[in-house]
Amino acid sequence: MGAGAPDDGVVVDVVFDAGVLYLELANLSDRPALNVACRFDPPLLDLQRREVSKLPLFSRVEFLGPGRRIRTLLDSTASYFARDAPTRVTVAVEYERPDGPRQSTTLAHDFEIYRDLAYLT
Repeated sequence: MGAGAPDDGVVVDVVFDAGVLYLELANLSDRPALNVACRFDPPLLDLQRREVSKLPLFSRVEFLGPGRRIRTLLDSTASYFARDAPTRVTVAVEYERPDGPRQSTTLAHDFEIYRDLAYLT
């Protein structure tokens, strides 16, 4: 990325695939991200009832390569909505670039959009 070019960021995305929800940590840049840490508001629990922000994937990734995406299972949509999990979640991702200041990206996710999607079982 050239000098003065905007940073494409590091984000946590929600991925829907055949009735299953995944969380994906993604480095959208062609530069590595360092010391990546995420905060979820409100906290999210995965299928195993672990608080996702405490998983090493979201609490501290020392190096996330350019264009790298790492995905973890959140839950099936049926199970997620049956347990009254949060439907609106904000995720703040903090990270650094080599020789750069600490940066952050904040995204809001609305899980309601996945509630009534059709899929084969």
